Amino acid sequence: MAVGYPDYKDSHLSAVLFLDSADQTKAIFAPMTLGTVQRSARRAVRLGALAVVVGLCLPAQVQAAQIVQMESFGPNTPNYNVNLTFNQFDTLGGRRTLTAVKVSLTLNVSGGDATADNDGVNPGTVTITIGGAGSLSSTDVLLLNSSFQSIAQNVQAVTTGSQYLTADDGDGPGVQTTGTDWYTLIGQSQSSSGGDFVNSGLWTIGAKGYIGTGTFQLTAAVTTSFNISGISGAAGEFNPIAADGAATVTYYYVPEPEAWAIASLPLLGLVGIALRRRARRD
Repeated sequence: MAVGYPDYKDSHLSAVLFLDSADQTKAIFAPMTLGTVQRSARRAVRLGALAVVVGLCLPAQVQAAQIVQMESFGPNTPNYNVNLTFNQFDTLGGRRTLTAVKVSLTLNVSGGDATADNDGVNPGTVTITIGGAGSLSSTDVLLLNSSFQSIAQNVQAVTTGSQYLTADDGDGPGVQTTGTDWYTLIGQSQSSSGGDFVNSGLWTIGAKGYIGTGTFQLTAAVTTSFNISGISGAAGEFNPIAADGAATVTYYYVPEPEAWAIASLPLLGLVGIALRRRARRD
């Protein structure tokens, strides 16, 4: 096949295409005006732009597919444990591909208080911490990230306060709320979260693993966080907090081809409408 050069005459172009065969050579002439060429070029650009939009949007939809499961616990008074049940990721016979698993824990605390009484001979600044700590564990699945560090461990939601205390004022051993050698911290409402992506090489390890058609359990353990520091010989006590929270398991995946095709239909319809409108104007 040989392609001839266009012949420029005034405002017209002649596109020449030579088709060679063993017996003969045929020449096909397709005369086009300059305006026709320009309109055709504009249509091609518009079609290309719309195709780019579809190409960008569809992969984004695919990669954004996710399943989020949240199981709540509490409110209750620490220390306590609670078992939470989650569904495994169903591949639907291989039509869905799991790309990431994220596990997180949120802990909320409120109320409670803590008191420190200086029973030492030296004055000083005392610091009190009161609140809760939460952790997740499981024998069904592994909770380790890409660095093999534990996920959702020791999530702290606490209130901290400090105050200067005089030396023991002679009020006796233990916590006494008289004089100037004691301090009470009132617990405030606090919230904290922690989590990470599970190491992909560990998804199928454990008694059950993350992939399947059944369920697995995570155990949320909530304990009281109480600490006194800064003064040697200080006595302390606390009234309990209330704690609640939630564990979340999120699956990120590539959806089955059928879902992708259905999701693309509105975009393809918009492309068709746009092309028809352009054609009518041109």
